[in-house]
Amino acid sequence: MHEVAVEIEEGVAVGADADAIVLSIADGGLRSAHDAFAVMPERAVFVAGDARQLAFAHLASLCRIILEEYRVGDRESISVMTGLAHAILAHVRRLERALPARVSPAAALGLALRREIEAHFRENRPVDRYVASLATTRHLLDKAAHDTFGTSVKTLILERRLTEAKRLLLFTIRPVEDIAREIGFDDPAYFSRFFRRMAGEAPAAWRQRQLAARQNGHG
Repeated sequence: MHEVAVEIEEGVAVGADADAIVLSIADGGLRSAHDAFAVMPERAVFVAGDARQLAFAHLASLCRIILEEYRVGDRESISVMTGLAHAILAHVRRLERALPARVSPAAALGLALRREIEAHFRENRPVDRYVASLATTRHLLDKAAHDTFGTSVKTLILERRLTEAKRLLLFTIRPVEDIAREIGFDDPAYFSRFFRRMAGEAPAAWRQRQLAARQNGHG
């Protein structure tokens, strides 16, 4: 299966010709949705149902429109995709209200961790700083991260820094060295090694390939 990931405001595309569409919205985008429409989810939620149901048909339609807007890639696309993402969140919130209200201690800690990472990922904090700020233990925090997000605390931090790096590479013309400093890497060479390890290629090569893909899709 090929996959398309579209990140609203924090945006990065990672594939094409999808059987599925993955819509990723970073915490900054969620906060803007909450401020505008009070639709930010308060907990991790999974909603499923019959694709023939009207609510799920609407979600599928909105996701397809987002994908088409991404492929258009003109000046207005980000604003249109952001509005569509807000509509998707509202639909999911409506479906969520039908679910039993239950938040486990691990899920609550996992979501608190995500908020801490969003606030401090640029500071290159070690995991132990997050443990201390959340008044927990390393074991409990890692368990919460795995239970809630399926990965470790360290990986969550690294993935957030990678997402920000990709956003800046794709949507700004800033040099790689400036982007490295923006997300807490004083050594551009170390940042390049980090990016290559996480993304599979150097930052400049990734930027060039993504911009070429957008231009080809637009044409």
